[in-house]
Amino acid sequence: MEAIHKITNIYFYLHKWDEVEKYGHELKNLAYVIYRNQQIRKENRRTTTWLRAERHLVFYYGYGFLSVSTALQKKGCIKEARAELEGYADLSWFKGLDSEGEADVEQFRVWAKANSYTLDLLLGKRDMYITFLENHPEEISSGLITILEAANMYNFDIDSIIDKYSERIKRLQESEVVKQMTYYYCYMYQLAIYHYRRGRILKGQKDTLNYLSLSKQRNWFKPPISIEFLQDHMQSD
Repeated sequence: MEAIHKITNIYFYLHKWDEVEKYGHELKNLAYVIYRNQQIRKENRRTTTWLRAERHLVFYYGYGFLSVSTALQKKGCIKEARAELEGYADLSWFKGLDSEGEADVEQFRVWAKANSYTLDLLLGKRDMYITFLENHPEEISSGLITILEAANMYNFDIDSIIDKYSERIKRLQESEVVKQMTYYYCYMYQLAIYHYRRGRILKGQKDTLNYLSLSKQRNWFKPPISIEFLQDHMQSD
């Protein structure tokens, strides 16, 4: 399960959403089979050898749902993503929880709340999501990307939000953590599009060149930027 969890993360950073969805299903199904086998043996009062893994079993089960939901969201399947989100929103029914497992359940509850607002945001409803970020600053790195995606999709103004958090997000470019680096590159990509679509060609080009320069410095393996998109907007200047 830990191997599948890590493989899923690799595909997530590569933005290969079909693979993220595939391995997410595999992870949640495997975790549930192990969980049911353990519960059946316990109910039959048979000797049970409890699983020893790097994380609690409930983590792998919830992470499978989270991965599938995220992949579907990225592919634009909002209704299907919300259905998968329900699978990890409340895992308190999971038996055999210790303190670690209970902490995982609570973390998934918070993620589900945030991602529910994300799906609403991608449908054009932004107020609740922005309020959520103000109350959960630890979600700002990924949250700003989602806000930019929605702004680019529905053409609404988020200049005040960008100004409020710009210094915080810029600090991510100095991180050596792949996850934080990914957030920053995706942020710069969406920010460039945002400026282009609001007629700020020079700002868009500046963000694009900054993004590409950092990608080269860090040997970034798969930039999500579209070369065709850049060529079209560079030529339009």
